[in-house]
Amino acid sequence: EKEDWGALVVDKRMLLGLGDDDEKVRLHEAIGDLYVDRLQKPSQAITAYQSALALAPNRRQVLHKILELYTAARQWQEAATTLVRLADLEPTPTVRAKYAYTSAVICRDELADPDGAVELFNRALDDSPHLTKGFDAIERILTGARNWKELGRNYRRMIKRLPVEGLDELRLRLWSGLGEVSLKHLNDREMALTALEVASSLEPGNVRRHAVLAELYVDAGPDHYDKAIAEHQTVIAENPESLGSYRALGKLYGQIKAYDKLWCVAATLSFLRKAEPELQEFYEQHRPRDFRVAKRRFDDETWLKVVHPDEDRFVAAIFILLGHFVAAAAAQQHQAVGLKRKDRIDVAHDDRLPVRVLRYVSQTLDLPAPDVFFSDAESQAMLSVVNLHEKGVLTPAFVVGPGLAKRPTEYEIVFEVAKRMAFLRPERFLRCAVPSPSALDVALRAAMALAGSPIGNGKHNGEVDRLTEQLRRLVPKAVADQLAVVGKKLLNARGEVIDIEAWMAASDLTAARVGFALTNDLTAAARVISTEPSGS
Repeated sequence: EKEDWGALVVDKRMLLGLGDDDEKVRLHEAIGDLYVDRLQKPSQAITAYQSALALAPNRRQVLHKILELYTAARQWQEAATTLVRLADLEPTPTVRAKYAYTSAVICRDELADPDGAVELFNRALDDSPHLTKGFDAIERILTGARNWKELGRNYRRMIKRLPVEGLDELRLRLWSGLGEVSLKHLNDREMALTALEVASSLEPGNVRRHAVLAELYVDAGPDHYDKAIAEHQTVIAENPESLGSYRALGKLYGQIKAYDKLWCVAATLSFLRKAEPELQEFYEQHRPRDFRVAKRRFDDETWLKVVHPDEDRFVAAIFILLGHFVAAAAAQQHQAVGLKRKDRIDVAHDDRLPVRVLRYVSQTLDLPAPDVFFSDAESQAMLSVVNLHEKGVLTPAFVVGPGLAKRPTEYEIVFEVAKRMAFLRPERFLRCAVPSPSALDVALRAAMALAGSPIGNGKHNGEVDRLTEQLRRLVPKAVADQLAVVGKKLLNARGEVIDIEAWMAASDLTAARVGFALTNDLTAAARVISTEPSGS
């Protein structure tokens, strides 16, 4: 009552000789509390708490109290040791990990003990792999020390801790880091190859990693050449200007005696004017002097190979189901576009070069030949597709301008005709039948509404609703049922934001691929594409 705290401490010390060990622990703790709370003598408090812990080492409340005093007094070694003792006593892994992590930070920042810090960071991660800042610290310490062997070991140790699901960003970083360290600093190419393969599967779009893998596969010997080729092809698909990969492919194809593919690489490098003399000579020696026709028709498997990967298969499926109805609604009569039905030529018997090419392309692509009209108007495009109908029946037509037959090579005519014919496939016909991005967007939104998976009107106001109602009257129930399935899949896969212009660009790339598949002539393909008006 007199607040004579010093006398109270003396009295409690006198009682120490009278009680058992439990009582002594309580008295030492009480004395420590008086020194802290009433007398502001932290050093004496530490001594009292130490006496309590000598009798009861696992008394966690005393450990917490003395930890605060050690930290305030900057007695870092004692603070770090106390944190470890608390971690030893803690039953909850996440809390235990925090104690170990804090002790590790003290070892690193205050005690200049990086090895001890790494050990404690690892202890924290053993209990809580999600405490990723612990591994960040390990990585910085070992990288700074250039201790590559230990860093590689810690990458592997951390990989084993990862849960089956989640932490994908860290998982990628660990496998990638292990691969880099193994390759650059440990000269362990086998481990580097394994690690980078996993990293590549987690991040397929990393071109640099694919290039490194390709080199490792080449170094691994002939049994791995097929994998090296696949990696270089991936690099080129992501970055078509990767000259190093073209040249590497040339060497690999030569070593495995894949001469057709070697010639294709030589043709590409020759077109880019980057072919080395040996490859240039090989290209010129085996270059066909006359046009070579395809040996077989396109089948479903061939079409799957030439379709550009960015061409959305769900959008294509919707346009297969509804394209005919939308195209019919947008089709025009012949006189509306300045054509007369009686002027269409006899595709089966006309001997002009563009028509002969059309017959060949139509047969090769296994597509029915459209109606064909010739125009003498100089303003007419070399070749255009027109969406026409006659008495309600769609009769798409090619209009051949005077410039098509003047193309300098047969390859260019074939490329141009094949590119246009690719748009006559059902999944792509709307690209030319309704060429406006806005109209195509309306058509897709109306299709999704009809499918029961609406994505809204966008900026089209009532146009989507009007087309939806029109299609609802025209589309048979069986088709509508199929549309409902596809629409739901599209919505789940892409959400409500569908980029119709991206689909248009991808379908154009598919058409160009078809033209190239029938010509195998880069120069012709480039010349045709470069002279086409924008959007054709």
